Amino acid sequence: MRCCAIAPAAFSPIPPRCTASGTRETTTGSTPFTSANRRRSARRYCIRLAPRRADGKFAAEHAECVFRSGPSAKIIAPRVAGIRELAAKAGRNPAEILMFSMFTIILGQTEAEAKAKYADYVSHVSAEGALALMSGWTGVDFSTYDLDQEVRHVQNDAGRTAMDNITRADPDRIWTVREVAQHVGIGGIGPVVVGTPENGRGRYRGVDRPDRCRWAECRVAISPGDFEDIVDMLVPELVRRGRYKDAYAQGTLREKLFGQGRARLTAPHPAVQYRPV
Repeated sequence: MRCCAIAPAAFSPIPPRCTASGTRETTTGSTPFTSANRRRSARRYCIRLAPRRADGKFAAEHAECVFRSGPSAKIIAPRVAGIRELAAKAGRNPAEILMFSMFTIILGQTEAEAKAKYADYVSHVSAEGALALMSGWTGVDFSTYDLDQEVRHVQNDAGRTAMDNITRADPDRIWTVREVAQHVGIGGIGPVVVGTPENGRGRYRGVDRPDRCRWAECRVAISPGDFEDIVDMLVPELVRRGRYKDAYAQGTLREKLFGQGRARLTAPHPAVQYRPV
């Protein structure tokens, strides 16, 4: 999966200089944030931990960055709140854990263009392929289901978050197999935002505010087309609003995440006690 770290509208500016494997990359000096640099940075992401429910306690005690996913902000919200609550119980400042949420952005110069682009993408979705992907995540063979059959929860040792997303996470919604295929075919396991950079503020905030994720991992439906749209249309709008950087800051990745003077872990993070003397 190719993703990019982007700070949509209500999100805080984030450092694009991190590697696809999530390892630290030190950047010194101030590099102009040109269109070419934006394109390079938009192909990078930094996700430190992607916990399932059972991993929440470990994430709350040790993670600096946590990725929480779901098909809507309504589902992501309690998952984020749960991590922060556990962090507070572990003696950590919940705000010190940077929360990431994934969603797909489909952009156009006009609303009509964005909607037409989305409709075109949907027309090319392979239900068989999307359900094969979902079957791999959940351990459920969706080829044995009718498209209009309702999805019910199955307990197994596969990806439980993916199964919860379409069964127990939202008690007000019952998914059909067809709806699962349509959603996974474009958005994967995250929300889908369709619109213009200028008019998308409410949509981006809708993903951000309820779950209090300040950062986003942006998926794309096609590559490099959607990457180029994000870089050429969305990033300049975010820079104009002061929501995205226009130059690389100095320091290590941790300093870019948490501020100058934070190159090393600080108390009360439990790893501090293991630092070599």
